[in-house]
Amino acid sequence: MVAPIDSTPAAKAGIRAGDRIVRIGSESTVNMTLNEAVNRLRGDPGTNVVIYVERKGEPRTLRFEITRAIIK
Repeated sequence: MVAPIDSTPAAKAGIRAGDRIVRIGSESTVNMTLNEAVNRLRGDPGTNVVIYVERKGEPRTLRFEITRAIIK
């Protein structure tokens, strides 16, 4: 589960507390460690990463495209 920090790219994209990331790009997160997931989410500011999340009450997986930025 994730809980985005206010004003971060994830929060701006619409990620909510309680969302569960199930895929980063084309890779499933099922057997991925937290560090592996974080490494895949990080990248050069201004580049995009696509994630898929499961959200309680939603019948299907939701797709989000997040533009990476420096988080202070």
